[in-house]
Amino acid sequence: MPRKERMAGHGQVSNFGPDNPKKWETFNSSSISELVNWIDFSDPDYITTTAVNPGNPLAYYNMEEGGSGTALTDRSQAGNNLNGVISNGTWNSTHKKSGTYSLQFNGSSTSVEIDELCDDMVSTDWSMFAWVKTGDDGSTAFRTIFGINDSSGGNRILFAMHEGKVKIYDTEYRGYKWNVSINDEDWHHVGMVYTIGGGSGDVYRIYVDGVLDSTYEGGQVVVADTDKFTIGAEYDGGTLGDFWNGYMDDVVVFDSAITAEQVKELYNNGGTPPDLTSETIESDTVVLQAVCKITDRNWGPLRSTKVIAPSWQLINGRKAAKFMRGEYLTGSLTAGSYVQPNTIIMAIELANTGSTYNMAWEYICDGDDVTYRNNVGRQPYNLGLWAGNTGANLTKEHYITGSLDIVSSLFYQYSSYINAYITGSTGIEGTVTVGTKGMQGFFIGERYSIDTTNGALRFSGSIGEILVFDKALSPDEYTLATTYLANKWKIFKDDNIASVLEPDGTALSTTFDILT
Repeated sequence: MPRKERMAGHGQVSNFGPDNPKKWETFNSSSISELVNWIDFSDPDYITTTAVNPGNPLAYYNMEEGGSGTALTDRSQAGNNLNGVISNGTWNSTHKKSGTYSLQFNGSSTSVEIDELCDDMVSTDWSMFAWVKTGDDGSTAFRTIFGINDSSGGNRILFAMHEGKVKIYDTEYRGYKWNVSINDEDWHHVGMVYTIGGGSGDVYRIYVDGVLDSTYEGGQVVVADTDKFTIGAEYDGGTLGDFWNGYMDDVVVFDSAITAEQVKELYNNGGTPPDLTSETIESDTVVLQAVCKITDRNWGPLRSTKVIAPSWQLINGRKAAKFMRGEYLTGSLTAGSYVQPNTIIMAIELANTGSTYNMAWEYICDGDDVTYRNNVGRQPYNLGLWAGNTGANLTKEHYITGSLDIVSSLFYQYSSYINAYITGSTGIEGTVTVGTKGMQGFFIGERYSIDTTNGALRFSGSIGEILVFDKALSPDEYTLATTYLANKWKIFKDDNIASVLEPDGTALSTTFDILT
């Protein structure tokens, strides 16, 4: 028999299967009357999706000219002929990301001016990416990767390296923090996605090596067709300055906002980037709205911004919402009188973000309050919950590498606990004072505050389903809900997996252990 385990606060293990009347198939909206919110990303009747298709690049520069000419040729399929003028550049065949050459910038006078690009960036979303390599190891100087300036030299937006990090500057530096240093004389894929936000502020998103590095959701940029677009320098009104020192390769500009999934494809797992003279990146399907299955409440991305919406992708044969540390959904919910107890149970896959800096403080969901109202999240090496200023952490290294699991959280003062079906549970100590507030709104994929301080702390992974209860579940109710999710999403214990899977890996409808 498989090993039996216990969860803090409960003391039994139940077996459910075809001979048990409480099979998972019987679970519905009335199975537990206090089920107040049910978000099921696998059910297309309650999910609105949309395609984000970047189309052909507005311009693409593969840096393969060579020779002594001063023209940088636009080689995109769109055929816009948005060619640039190179000043004091050198073609380098030693330091290149792909092909035969890269363009070398000397740090004092090299630039590429492509003013006609701004004509196609007026009143629209846009994205720009490049492979860059610094020529001065450890430099902390302000080095421009690209800049948009007005005809007098005023800053529209500068995308640059400052203190070794990739930053955006309009009238000041924008973003919550900057994680990755690129001043190491290695190749890095860097870029930004700009989305018009209307009167509520534009959205800036910085990516480094395929991963979201920083974001800002309060920008105000107005590009004019008379503006100056410069690679490797910024226009200061009659002169150029803040020059890039190093190399650039494969520069691409889209007149649309691309998604995190598409950025990852463009990065191409660190290998040779796609040749955009003959192909483009794929369309991405995102979740534009998720509707509660028992009410008409709904969740969506900020101001319906598509590139902030999670991708809609398969997980164990079912559709789920995939978050890549930049996407989130927000909306209202009802949970009694907004007081505890509240229980949240999720079918979730925690992503392996690849390195510790990408894992620091990821918020999976939040109950809509600046005082950590019903928050579930992950910090390095820990999965935990927070209520008020106090939390409980699983401290399971299992969650460094990512896993498919059922995560349950009870917010109920001293009886609060978090349980991971696969690896165990923990509770808040009875002597610790915790917050008593219940859930109000509900953020999925980040913490409540959308600002430059907390907007950073977003989730990486996939969420299949979320059940929110306005109560502390009884052992039988907990087992029923967990069994339903375990069977539906094929989430089984490692020590019992042989008895519940066919040789081809498909799930059997048979008895298996549920931790209660």
